[in-house]
Amino acid sequence: MQTEIHTFVNLRNKTLQWNLLWISLIV
Repeated sequence: MQTEIHTFVNLRNKTLQWNLLWISLIV
């Protein structure tokens, strides 16, 4: 259970980082 939550948070953080990267590229 704890590992699943950790993985989910990791995935979310990576997605946020990718979104920021795309935004910085577009702008």
